[in-house]
Amino acid sequence: MTIDPTLLIAILALGLVFLLWGIWGWMRMRSGEQASPATAYTRGLSALISGRRKEALDCLKEAVQHDSENLDAYIRLGDLLRDGGEPNKALAVHKDLTVRSRLTPAERVRIMTSVTKDYLAASRFEEAGSSAERLKQLDKNNPFAYQALRHVAESLEDWPRAVQAMQDEARVTGRSDKKQHASYLCRVGGRVHATNADEAMSLYLEALKLDPNAVEAHLALGDIHLERGETKKAIEHWRSFALGAPERAFEVFERLERSYFELGQFGEVVTFYRELLHRSPREASAPALLALAEIHRRKGDFDEAENFVRDALDIDPGDFKAHRHWIKLALDREDPAEALSRLDRMLDATQDGKSKSLPVLEETALLQVPQDSSPENG
Repeated sequence: MTIDPTLLIAILALGLVFLLWGIWGWMRMRSGEQASPATAYTRGLSALISGRRKEALDCLKEAVQHDSENLDAYIRLGDLLRDGGEPNKALAVHKDLTVRSRLTPAERVRIMTSVTKDYLAASRFEEAGSSAERLKQLDKNNPFAYQALRHVAESLEDWPRAVQAMQDEARVTGRSDKKQHASYLCRVGGRVHATNADEAMSLYLEALKLDPNAVEAHLALGDIHLERGETKKAIEHWRSFALGAPERAFEVFERLERSYFELGQFGEVVTFYRELLHRSPREASAPALLALAEIHRRKGDFDEAENFVRDALDIDPGDFKAHRHWIKLALDREDPAEALSRLDRMLDATQDGKSKSLPVLEETALLQVPQDSSPENG
């Protein structure tokens, strides 16, 4: 059977028409999908879930351009702007939403949460505090509102406000960070100590009830007791401070030495320093070693003093204070050559960046041994 060529051409032409029509329809449908706000929103959510933040941002911008009623798209768009380091742009998006009518209570809470986060990210803390207060009014049991208020108080160093925010947060959540609460109380105590020592003492004691290891409270209580002539109580708190924070123990060494001397118990200082060495991590023990070295040097026990200095240098070969102790020992032994040699080592260590704290001093100043003014020497 022979097919008429004309008929064959007609059939092929008709098929080509249908093919082109199908391609055109598919392209129109695809174009329509891209322009659909619902599709842009869906693609934005998918990109957000997958961590493709730039794509999500572009899709959400497209979605809100076509559908200004899509509240979720607006909120997520603002959140992305904030997380991308543009909190003020995020605020512009989120604050526009707050004036909308017919918002549900849950929607208002969600919007105000984002606004508060925007203010915090922009370091606009007073405004963040006002926003968090409004959020608290919308939802009095909202944990984030209280966390934000605490963040604001910390940033503004408004410690009474921080204490109140933490108490409110604990009441809502049923959880309390006692260590942080104690830290706030100590900071409040530090503010009122000069004008009202009794109130400060109450705050410090309350802090210790919350956190027995609140070393700042022990340090301050020791000072208050000393001001009142209660030296033994002062010593108890300073010892607790040193044992609780061995890396900061040196802060109370002079206080302890003078107080023990006034009580006629200077020998207790040596006992305490040895106890501190026993209970401290090795990397925090250099100050106690050098304190013992100084006591033995003043007694003329240079060999024992040198042993303690060596131990300190084993911990940190660039420790300026340890080198200075060695120089003083060399001068006590009337060995200026050793003093100069030790000075050279100290300066070399400093140039190598090994010394923890070395002020710029002239050699002549370093070689001058200060006249002892310790309690032991009167």
